[in-house]
Amino acid sequence: MSKGMKRFFLFLLLLACILAVVFFFVRRGFFSFRQFSITGTMVELWNSEQYEELYLQTKELLSENAFDKTYLKFFGYSSYALGYWQPDENERERFLNDAIISLRRLSLFEKNTISSNYAFILGKAYFHSNQYEKSIEYLEQAQEVDRYNPGINEYLITLYDATTQVGKLESVLDNLYGESKLSEYARARVYMMKKEYARANEAFSKFISKYDSSNRLVYQSIIQQARILYVMEEFDSALDVLHQVTDDNPADISALNLLGDVYLSVGDEQLARFYWREVLTISPENQEAISKLRGT
Repeated sequence: MSKGMKRFFLFLLLLACILAVVFFFVRRGFFSFRQFSITGTMVELWNSEQYEELYLQTKELLSENAFDKTYLKFFGYSSYALGYWQPDENERERFLNDAIISLRRLSLFEKNTISSNYAFILGKAYFHSNQYEKSIEYLEQAQEVDRYNPGINEYLITLYDATTQVGKLESVLDNLYGESKLSEYARARVYMMKKEYARANEAFSKFISKYDSSNRLVYQSIIQQARILYVMEEFDSALDVLHQVTDDNPADISALNLLGDVYLSVGDEQLARFYWREVLTISPENQEAISKLRGT
């Protein structure tokens, strides 16, 4: 082969390499731009609370790339949001399960750089699926990253309360700013577990006065106050509180069960049985009411 031909082939080879490199970077730039555009759209949908549209888009994108971390994150976020607001129990469970699977998969990719945000949402998804042990696991991970986040601490207070972990409930107080609203609730629950009822009642009163009545912990605090009054044998005051609760929510099972207990304590067995039967009309499998009716 002549020198001229060799040079020509070398030139073609070099040209092919250059074109391949150019193609690679152009293609990479295109996909980077596309990814940037898609991510921007997802952020916009999330911020504007268009959860259903975000859910459908990310679900379709995951069918193309099941391991993309951005798709997994926003699919998990939108699934949780739809599940949280879903009135149908089966649909609620389906969305929450989608959120858990998606965010659990995401956590496998980011073990060493866990985001407090997605750990928080994963913990909430487990909480609303009544999987308290798993909920605590991920909420505590979120708390490690964002220790003073009031939302994380509020969920942990509720979980430690439900699972009677008084030591951990006390530790939450260290993460709250001084006399914050949440610290009053946590302190009240600690006093309740230690059976320091007068101090618990005082702390609940402070908490209720500080928080908006629509807050779910305010409702729990009112029920707990009624329980304290019952234990302290201040039956008339307990009845006043419980009747206020049932006036607003006639189907409140906790209040109805407790009304039965209070009426039994003041010697009115007929009214006690009436309220326990009311519980069973709402929740026929309620073991607390069944047991009390059998015992009277």
